[in-house]
Amino acid sequence: MLCVTLEDNLLGTGSIDKTVRVWSLKENRLIQVLTGHTRGVWCLKFLTKYLLCSGSYDSTIKIWNLKEATCSRTLYSHTGPIWAFCKLGNTLVSASQDKTVLNFLFFFSIIM
Repeated sequence: MLCVTLEDNLLGTGSIDKTVRVWSLKENRLIQVLTGHTRGVWCLKFLTKYLLCSGSYDSTIKIWNLKEATCSRTLYSHTGPIWAFCKLGNTLVSASQDKTVLNFLFFFSIIM
């Protein structure tokens, strides 16, 4: 396990095995395994209860729809591994080994 994030009773974990796992703390069990990254997952951040953002050594950011257990969007904005996220309101900030920090503005009216 390389990273963790919390939202209400949900725990998200990212791993060197390229997966994102979502756990129910209320039920104390694994509820989803999300695949799609081609390298390890180094950072995670819940955008809402049903949207989870993951950053990987593969230089991509994925937005996961937890209601559908699918990747709703892949962002190819960085040229190096993604190391960290910070969220403030509807803005997500990502930091990468490519020495850039990028802002993304999201609108969550569909999946809250």
